[in-house]
Amino acid sequence: MGNGTTSHEIPEGVKNNLIAMIDHLEIGLIALDADEVVRFVNTAAVKYLELDRELLLGKRFYLNLPLGRTVEQKLSRANPGHVHTYEFQKIRIPWGDSDGYIVRVQNITEEVRAESFESSLLYEALFDRVQDGVFLIQEDKFVFTNPAFADLLGYRVDEIIGRKYIEVLAPEDRDRVVDNHRRRMRGENVPQKYEITLLHKDGHTKKHAILNVTLFEHKGEPTSLGSVRDVTSLKQSHERVRWNEALLRAMATNNPMAFYVVDSRSNKILYFNHLFCEIWNIEHLADQMVTGELTDKDILPYLLIAIENRDSFQRTHAQINTESNRDTIDDTLQLKDGRSIRRISTQIRGDNDKYFGRLYMFEDISKRVQTEKELRHAKEKAEESEHLKDSFIGNMSHEIRTPLNIIMGYTDLIKTEIDPDIDSDHARMFNAISTAGSRLVRTIEHIMNISSIEAGTFPLHKVEVDPIEFVGLTAQRFKDKAEEKGLSYSYSPPKEAVCISIDKYCLEQALSNVIDNAVKFTQRGSVAISIRAGESDVTIKINDTGIGIGSEYLPRLYERFSQEEEGMQRSFEGLGLGMALTRYYVEANHGRLEIWSEKTKGTTVTMTFPRVDVPRSETPHKQQESAAAEESTTEKAGILAVEDDETTQRFLKLLLGKRYNLHIAASAEAGQKILESHPIDLILMDISIKGDIDGIRFTRRLKLDANYSHIPIIATTAHAHADTRLKSLEAGCDEFLIKPLDVENLPNLIDHYLELSNETVE
Repeated sequence: MGNGTTSHEIPEGVKNNLIAMIDHLEIGLIALDADEVVRFVNTAAVKYLELDRELLLGKRFYLNLPLGRTVEQKLSRANPGHVHTYEFQKIRIPWGDSDGYIVRVQNITEEVRAESFESSLLYEALFDRVQDGVFLIQEDKFVFTNPAFADLLGYRVDEIIGRKYIEVLAPEDRDRVVDNHRRRMRGENVPQKYEITLLHKDGHTKKHAILNVTLFEHKGEPTSLGSVRDVTSLKQSHERVRWNEALLRAMATNNPMAFYVVDSRSNKILYFNHLFCEIWNIEHLADQMVTGELTDKDILPYLLIAIENRDSFQRTHAQINTESNRDTIDDTLQLKDGRSIRRISTQIRGDNDKYFGRLYMFEDISKRVQTEKELRHAKEKAEESEHLKDSFIGNMSHEIRTPLNIIMGYTDLIKTEIDPDIDSDHARMFNAISTAGSRLVRTIEHIMNISSIEAGTFPLHKVEVDPIEFVGLTAQRFKDKAEEKGLSYSYSPPKEAVCISIDKYCLEQALSNVIDNAVKFTQRGSVAISIRAGESDVTIKINDTGIGIGSEYLPRLYERFSQEEEGMQRSFEGLGLGMALTRYYVEANHGRLEIWSEKTKGTTVTMTFPRVDVPRSETPHKQQESAAAEESTTEKAGILAVEDDETTQRFLKLLLGKRYNLHIAASAEAGQKILESHPIDLILMDISIKGDIDGIRFTRRLKLDANYSHIPIIATTAHAHADTRLKSLEAGCDEFLIKPLDVENLPNLIDHYLELSNETVE
């Protein structure tokens, strides 16, 4: 290819064929002599470079290429604005007497474009899928962002492109970030990675992120490439952890209980408070516990030294300090120095029930134990005092009522015997005795009942009661007293049958208190008693035209021991307990007590009780037949009176001997023999009879015996304690009477139960 020759010169024809073949190669080839002057250019090279062959030949090659290496060059083609990429390789070859060069040239623009496109797709896929936010900033504006960055702030990608970066910064961070950005643009050394706070599109929500930013040149412009990682949840978690740690420290410092926590894996003490060290006198171990050097086993000997029963503690401690023991322990440890330490221990478990360890808490309860001991002693003393008080009141009641029963009973009998011939002076004497006796009885009864109520031992025994008959019988007891004062006294029951569920004693006491007050405080006019039957309730009304109650005192009416008139000049007797007791009697039976009163005009009292649907006897209401009518019957009823007091026995013989076949027994054994040998229709049972079997036990035994269970039993006693009444009724007594026995009421009550018994037999 040069002018020189070799010993093996190529024939001209072959040389021409070689040149033609080289000219048709798709690889561009350019031959240069030793001075790099172009001596040959094949067609492919002309095509690639888009240059005229004649312009190249004989000219020095315009590119300075390194020898042997393949290099890429971007060159403008003939078409302005079109830049192509070429691959050149310069190879040294022999050229005549010296060396020459072959330059290989190839247009690789399409390959580069394909690679660029593939890279573009790769980068796009990468940035679209990366979880961190990525962005480019030029001239303080976003020119690129990936979806993760836009989503973090609530934007679409197209919404954030073109925005100033300062717009997405939280106000408190703007000055700092802007200052860093400007210094970085000036080439100063600023932090590349730091925490920032971003502002969400909503203008309120703040996002905490770690910013990592670097500066480079892109398309001739200084460009900030940044990435942000959302650490909001992580920061919140750290805040919660710090808050929990602060809370735990505060609780540990201020907790009134000592505690420590044992790790399940290492058995080391993870946490404790200073009070734990104080209670067990191990302050010298605190530093080692803080550093985590000590285990539960290390401190156990110090606890055992202080504990009274160390073997028991060591055994229970080993039992509870296992993963399988889920029990929460709450017991008391006695220390050798006399202190009482409460121990509470429970497992610590996390998510998925994972066992982490055990919490031990200790509390010095020595003062509490001592206080409880003193309280128990005081309670025992109080109970003893209460028992002594109850016994005293009960005995006082018995000792007063028993002779009072004789005094009032015989007085009433004497009055009855001489009634046709009695003059007004003697009648007033008898009435004065009766009134004084009743006053004394009611005083004792009020004291007994208020004592039971205050002690919380007042019993209730609810039964279905016909209020029409019950109110009528109770009202009858006050009729004579009202008529003696010249008052109009009336009772108006409803025509329809009604029934209520109530404690009969409570109803009788409430009615007696209110009716007695109505008669006592009414000097002229009337006392009217009535019953109204509603759909769901029954209302008993007592209306009087007496002195009334002042509006100032009315709110204090239910106060115990209070009276409108007080002092030595008061006009009426009484303890001031009646209405307080009445309110309790009514409300304890789910009733409602209401009072309307006006001074000088009178008082109206209503008691309302829930109505119950219980079929009542078809026997019409009527007053009990007179004694004379009873005496006209062909056969007297058999009455057994179990009574050990001889004076009361004689009184019962005088009161009931003519009217009934009366049998008297001083003991349960004697009463049993009479029952076995005589027909008995009703039993009067003194529940306080002496002997191996008292009246309550005798009643219970009779009610369990089919031969005698049908016989009505009326309990009588001088012990007026409410608990005695409940025990009697629960044993099976049908009625409960407190001495002194009413001369008029007792025969009527006996006849009432005899009539009921006959109806049952029929």
